[in-house]
Amino acid sequence: MQSQLPPELLDYIFTFMRDDHPSLRHCAAVNHMFSELVERHLFYQITLSNSENYIGRGEPSPAQISKLLTDKTHLESHVKSLRIVMASFGILRWFTLRSMADEDMGQTLLILSHLTDVSLSGLHSGITSWQRFHHIFQTSFARILRLPSMDSVFIHDIEDFPLSLLNNCTSLKSLSLRLVGYPTIPSPAIASSETELPMLEYLEILECTYALSLILVWLLSPGSPKLTNLRVLRIMIQRIEDIVIIQAFLAAGSAQSLKYLYLDACDIARTTYNTIGEVVYPPDSTPHQVLDLSGLPHLESLTIEANIKSTTTFWISSNGEEEIDAYNLQTPIPWIGQLLQSLSYHSSERPKGLQRIILELSFLIDKHSLTRLDWEPFSTVLKSSQLSSLRTVQIRVVRCESTSLNLGALDSALRGDQYLSELVESGLLLIDTTSCQENLGPVHPWSSFKL
Repeated sequence: MQSQLPPELLDYIFTFMRDDHPSLRHCAAVNHMFSELVERHLFYQITLSNSENYIGRGEPSPAQISKLLTDKTHLESHVKSLRIVMASFGILRWFTLRSMADEDMGQTLLILSHLTDVSLSGLHSGITSWQRFHHIFQTSFARILRLPSMDSVFIHDIEDFPLSLLNNCTSLKSLSLRLVGYPTIPSPAIASSETELPMLEYLEILECTYALSLILVWLLSPGSPKLTNLRVLRIMIQRIEDIVIIQAFLAAGSAQSLKYLYLDACDIARTTYNTIGEVVYPPDSTPHQVLDLSGLPHLESLTIEANIKSTTTFWISSNGEEEIDAYNLQTPIPWIGQLLQSLSYHSSERPKGLQRIILELSFLIDKHSLTRLDWEPFSTVLKSSQLSSLRTVQIRVVRCESTSLNLGALDSALRGDQYLSELVESGLLLIDTTSCQENLGPVHPWSSFKL
């Protein structure tokens, strides 16, 4: 049957199916024209893995992919995206199996020369260390990073990754590092020419915990990717110490061109109140540590991800009979208010000013604690004249987990709040619960137990 759609339109439709290989294979079986159109989308992204479980699901092994690309050489030019999934083996299996799969993957990497993006991920079954990879794989991976077409790299859950390899990825524009543990940092070196250094535009550093400081030190060292064109930064704050480290990174002039900032504040951005409304964290003598964003003159959009929790603490007397419950409320609102104040101080010096604020909030809270939330610090800053450039503010509920509170009640409570309702009526604030997956589970995972 002859298609009624022109090939150009069909080709465009197939671009949206690149992650759906079964459907693409069905389309390829329609006729010869479909087969030719589908081919480049079917091989646009390939996955290599040394995991027996992954290959056992019917995916081709590295050796099979290598043979296919060798037998049909024209297919190699279609491969633009490469996903590598590495399993962690025990010591005995590591000696026997790593040469079989890792070497095959290394040989496949030698064939690929048109890649634009690559991801290297470890499975969560154990610690996946770069040092344990076969030397052929290590050499081949370093080679593809140097490809002139390579502009996006994603490293996930890999220990001991040598960051120096990224210094040679001269076309790199997007870098994502997640769960990268204890990366190795090269000795300071200066590239032979400034034009040889990568120019990052997108940077993501998430869940790197103790490796965060090492990564930021590397980014500020000579010979590392340049940050003068950085437009988007997404970073996670997991420890109080991270605030000082990130502040130094921003103050070093590395984010002068930054337009979009995403802060995942986890539980660091919290003020804890006890049952009678007293602040129990941070202590009176230890004020909140917040980032000073006044040094970001081109910032247009700020996204903050944080948690609102109600926690329960149990005390049991020495005789084991008496039990006392204390219900605490953890809220990021005061921390967020202080953060926004740092933006308002120098707003007159901003060429365009902050245009958008998005709060992505997880509510792990009971119905009673919801009534104790005080949005006044947030509302006061938004209504200040220093943030007059704001065009839109969004509160996105991304998670709702409670035994006594459903999503509808949460939405009504937020819209009915005396401070938020005023912002909603003015047209500045939008409350969005449509992307939230409601989870009606117990709140006890956030409880603590004391004797």
